[in-house]
Amino acid sequence: MTVYIIRAGEHGPCKIGWADDVEARRKQLQTSHHDLLHVIRVIEGSRATERWLHQRFAEMHLQGEWFLFRAEMLVIEPPASEPAPKRAKRERLPLVSWAAEMCSKQNPCAQCRAE
Repeated sequence: MTVYIIRAGEHGPCKIGWADDVEARRKQLQTSHHDLLHVIRVIEGSRATERWLHQRFAEMHLQGEWFLFRAEMLVIEPPASEPAPKRAKRERLPLVSWAAEMCSKQNPCAQCRAE
């Protein structure tokens, strides 16, 4: 996963986020932004890295994932994070058709058979 910092214009705010394809994400954001967006930093990391950057620059927070720019954003190194533990696979329940379980003359339930 890649954490990115994208800046709006030359003097605008920055968005700190993550994406598998940073350039595709920049293009997606560009469609709804009036300033030209530039990728100013790419960091290999995880969602934990993104959260750490959000917390580190909390005093610069504007709205959502947008922050006022600080030169430190270009050089700060987030702490190395351990890989997220693998989630246990959930047991899949068998699919059962409710129609197959319905009581009918052709398929009477236990109660109907007892009568």
